[in-house]
Amino acid sequence: MKKSREIINLPIVGIAEGTRVGRVKAMVVNPARKKVQYVTAEVSDSPGEVLVLPFERVVGVGEHALTIDSRSAMESVVNFPDVVDLLMKNVQVTGLRVLDTKGTLQGTVSEYVVDTDNGGAIAGCFLTGQASGLIPASAIITYSPAYLIVSDGFPLLEDGKLPPETPQPSAVAPPEAKAPENGFSAFVGKQREFLTGRTVTADIVDAEGTIVAREGEVVTEDLIEKVIAADKYIELTISTR
Repeated sequence: MKKSREIINLPIVGIAEGTRVGRVKAMVVNPARKKVQYVTAEVSDSPGEVLVLPFERVVGVGEHALTIDSRSAMESVVNFPDVVDLLMKNVQVTGLRVLDTKGTLQGTVSEYVVDTDNGGAIAGCFLTGQASGLIPASAIITYSPAYLIVSDGFPLLEDGKLPPETPQPSAVAPPEAKAPENGFSAFVGKQREFLTGRTVTADIVDAEGTIVAREGEVVTEDLIEKVIAADKYIELTISTR
């Protein structure tokens, strides 16, 4: 079991290489499966490039590193079509407002726990509000970009190994949490560094047949914005050199 903040920014070490091959940038939550399905990783041998690591390929998560069999366990985003959809859903668990099925706001999620030995399943979420403690996975009904929906009368656990955050006293319902940065935008932001200055290797055409990026064109900030507007960003990431 690991808290999310204990995983983010960990070095990624390839067992076959015996060296650091990347760094954990973010975790991608699948709300339907209630798990961290992917990790996005900044790779060491290509600064600025972001690859995707399915959590099921993680060998171990320790205090000092996340281990994988080899660098090849990390792949381009284009090999995982559902990653962009999950990023667009933008379920950032920390900061979600906790709402029970009776419609009562209970507080906010200050942290969540990942079962690193069970494929990235979310084992529970720490509540901070009028009450404080760990909401177990069994009491969590829905993850959404706005709320964590929990059962009425949900239990709060005090696990000695995973102590709850210090509560923030409040006599009223907590204010709405600031919306987290869109996951897809964060992914694109880091990739810009990698793509800018590269050369387009094939024409990229939008849904109406208009060429939005031409073969041989140098990638600029303006071109990236144009391609994103045409919903062809993924094509651009695989069509440059």
